[in-house]
Amino acid sequence: MAYIRNNPGWPSYTYDEEDIQKRYKEYLLQKKATDIVFSLIDPETKERMHARSLTDEILASLEIEG
Repeated sequence: MAYIRNNPGWPSYTYDEEDIQKRYKEYLLQKKATDIVFSLIDPETKERMHARSLTDEILASLEIEG
């Protein structure tokens, strides 16, 4: 991912409000589905999933840093 300052439009951006609204609605639908699924998972499993996610993230970071 490039830095924002490398964007040719920096710092003057334009956007399509309708496109943003469409994408936001899609996000909300996906979030609602995810929230429903996670509400069905027991707390202990959620904690294990969270711990695993943090572990994976730490390991990936360590690999990048060598």
